[in-house]
Amino acid sequence: MLSLKVGLVLCAAGAIALREPLGDANAMRRVPGARWMPDQRLAKLFSLGHRSTCADAIWLNAIGNLSRDFGDTTRKRRWLDTVFDTITRLEPTFSNVYSWGATYLGMLENDKDRAIDLLQKGVAAIPDDIRLQVELAMAYFEYRKDRAATLAVLAKAVKNPKCDAITMGFYDSLMVDDRADYAALALWAPWLDSPNDEAKDEAQLQFERAKKRIAFRA
Repeated sequence: MLSLKVGLVLCAAGAIALREPLGDANAMRRVPGARWMPDQRLAKLFSLGHRSTCADAIWLNAIGNLSRDFGDTTRKRRWLDTVFDTITRLEPTFSNVYSWGATYLGMLENDKDRAIDLLQKGVAAIPDDIRLQVELAMAYFEYRKDRAATLAVLAKAVKNPKCDAITMGFYDSLMVDDRADYAALALWAPWLDSPNDEAKDEAQLQFERAKKRIAFRA
């Protein structure tokens, strides 16, 4: 009898504790285009050890609703935050979520600060992902006009063998503008003797362009 009373008390306490979150969840379900999302703090528990698979499933379920009008910008923002936070908690190396999410937030939602925050989180979680580094650098440059932050991120990106010539050219042009002439030229110097003819030709072209920009500035 005592155990039954204890059980009833616990059930009542649980119902009281869940009243507010369940109310919010029910309200969310009435919003056009809204989909239920697990509490991000419990996402790992709900995944039952299959975090990556669960992250993929949530992303595929959510991606079709990202562009839908929820009728309430605050509710849409909360839903987006839950989507991005839940997935990246489950799978911190899910680079497409950082990239796609930042593009959506910055270009469609016009929320540039949240776009940068998401990219910063991605770069911290996947420090070897050069695509995220370049996207973060461009976000700093385009959204905040922050040349120092742009250069700081690109300085790491250009050391990656996978860095493309366009990104390296952009970096050396910023350095020339900041009068870091020798650093700009030194960026291409190691490639001038490359055994790869294509890489060598590109390096020579960019090297001469950098010198031309230096001359024109003078």
